[in-house]
Amino acid sequence: MKKLIAVTVALCAFNANAAMESKSKVKFKGDTAYSSFCEAVVADDVKMLNKSFRRKIGELAGSKSGVMQLITSEQGVKCNGASLSEFSKKREATKVSAFLNKIK
Repeated sequence: MKKLIAVTVALCAFNANAAMESKSKVKFKGDTAYSSFCEAVVADDVKMLNKSFRRKIGELAGSKSGVMQLITSEQGVKCNGASLSEFSKKREATKVSAFLNKIK
């Protein structure tokens, strides 16, 4: 019984470590307050991108559309020196790229 519990704990730890390892391949430099936008592009996750926009309401602009306009502008958030739109094309993040093209 103790061996079964030990094996189960070891497998759970291995799975958790594998999940953390995949996220650690992306490293952020500079202002990490906006890293969630780049992370959403890397994950090609529109839902995560929308959450990032909503979190900045009140901090950057009074509405989600205002935040979106500021973040997606050429002077907005940069990921690897590229705008979100350019970065999504480079990363082949098709869902995020289509979403960004739709809101422009």
